[in-house]
Amino acid sequence: MAKRQKRPSLRAKMISINLGITVSALILCGAIFAVSVWMIMGKYIDHDIDFFLTETSHNVADKIEYLEQVVLKLRDSDEIMRCLERDNTAFEDEAAAQEAELTFGKVVDISSQKNTNGANLPMVDEIYLFSKNQTVFRTSYYSMIYSEAESRLQAAEEIYSRFNQEGRSARDDYAYIDGGDRIYLAFLLNDANMSPVGTLVYVIRKDSFDMMMEDIHQYENSFWTVYDRKGNPVAGEQGQSVSQMLPDFQNTWKYVPYRTKLGNRAYRVYSEELGMNLRMTVGMPENQTFALMFDSVKIYVGIILLITLAAAALFFLVIYRLTRPLKEVTRNLQLVQEGKFDTKLPEYEAEEFYEISRTFNDMTSYVSHLISQVYEKQLSIREMELKFLQSQMNPHFMFNVLNTIALQAKMDQNEELFQMITSFSQLIQAKIYRKDTEKVQMRQELEYVQYYLYLQSFRYGERLRYEIQVSDEKLTEMFIPKLCIQLIVENAVVHGIEPKAENGFVRVEIYQKENEIWIDTTDNGMGFGRDGEIPLPLPENTREEGHNRVGLNNVHHLIQLMYGEAYGIEIYSENGKGSRIRIRIPYEKTETGKGGICEEGGTGQDVSGNVGR
Repeated sequence: MAKRQKRPSLRAKMISINLGITVSALILCGAIFAVSVWMIMGKYIDHDIDFFLTETSHNVADKIEYLEQVVLKLRDSDEIMRCLERDNTAFEDEAAAQEAELTFGKVVDISSQKNTNGANLPMVDEIYLFSKNQTVFRTSYYSMIYSEAESRLQAAEEIYSRFNQEGRSARDDYAYIDGGDRIYLAFLLNDANMSPVGTLVYVIRKDSFDMMMEDIHQYENSFWTVYDRKGNPVAGEQGQSVSQMLPDFQNTWKYVPYRTKLGNRAYRVYSEELGMNLRMTVGMPENQTFALMFDSVKIYVGIILLITLAAAALFFLVIYRLTRPLKEVTRNLQLVQEGKFDTKLPEYEAEEFYEISRTFNDMTSYVSHLISQVYEKQLSIREMELKFLQSQMNPHFMFNVLNTIALQAKMDQNEELFQMITSFSQLIQAKIYRKDTEKVQMRQELEYVQYYLYLQSFRYGERLRYEIQVSDEKLTEMFIPKLCIQLIVENAVVHGIEPKAENGFVRVEIYQKENEIWIDTTDNGMGFGRDGEIPLPLPENTREEGHNRVGLNNVHHLIQLMYGEAYGIEIYSENGKGSRIRIRIPYEKTETGKGGICEEGGTGQDVSGNVGR
């Protein structure tokens, strides 16, 4: 048996279709929501990003402002300026030098709030002032032991030497020198006449920049960089110069955030002058707008997802309940397939399922009725065959004895006796070996009739004449219920002709009447005791004038089982003059003994036209 292909259930299709519609609707609503959010909130988020970039840069600018304030305060300090103008003259004593350094510390005020970040981390932790006679003023944010102070002073002196090693005409008035974890800024200090009187050296902490820029690190692929006015990097995350990083470096000084492209990624960038010849550029990818927007609406997205899941669960439950009757119908159909034809479905509230239930129950009732009819038909056939066999002596024994007698007659060259015995043997053989079929070809049935009448003609001699007429040869190819004609002919001879003293005749006529086949068996016997049409079924509790009514009832009932109640036999009687029994069956172009291929074939002579003794 071929493996049945598994097909999707209606329930699964309904769930998938409804979920598809729901998800599609939610996607559409989500798209509309996203567009609306983008149009309404996009400009506000862009404004927030611009504000974030500018504020981040302004925070660094505020700290750089401290460096400028130190320069301005030193210029405004008469005492410091007098000390710097003592070119090549030393302080009068050590006390004067210490007093001048204390004054320098007060003017610089390295512990000022301007110099510290939120965690009290200073931006500048040391400041040195070198005069032309190399007198050094210094101050630091943290206290240092002597050895550490000396090593730090030595490092500052090296920076000062590097800054002053070139000729004044070629030297800039500032220099930023990388010192590992610190940045050294060497800067010329001028007097009121803009004449150089000393050199300032700031020691700037790189981690202070990192702390000020920690907010920018929250955004992936964002960057910041601090560089001098020539584009050389001083601090930040970009190892290359800004002129290489920004193609439009010379045109970036718009002092407002703008859009540009770095590599294959679009950025929103802000650049600002910090002071002390420093500039800063900070940038954030444009796609961060979407991230910020999602942060703003993620609670709504979560609610939509929860609603989607709830709707999906609700759809599943509703569809499960709605399609539950279909499962019951399928289960009951399988029970019917197993032969349980008394299966019934309950009545449902929904009109469609109610109609299915009603139709299903009507169908099972009708199938049960048809099956009972088939069983009844089989029982009728078996009952008729049994009555046929009971009316004879043991047919198997007779068949064997007749074959022996026929062989002896053939050996004695008694051809007439041989034909009689052979005909009787064929008739007995039809009754014994045709039990497995319900129908036979009319040609075969007429052969049985002819065998019977041939035998009876020897018994009655001149008292019995018979005739078989077929209007159309093609009618003999049709299939009819087995032995039905033979039984009626036998009834005409035994119960019609035999009780009369006069000569009798039996005529069988077969012809087509519109869409029906009529088989008339007419005799001039005793009749049925009264005139006119005899209603069927015949009563079985009495036997009028010796008629066996059970056989006729069986034939009538069998034909109705096979073809419907519109068909059967009809009896017309004239009391003392004879009767006509008509078989009416539908005309069928093709027929078989069991509804399949033709199983029976004519084995005797063709019966057509007139056949008589």
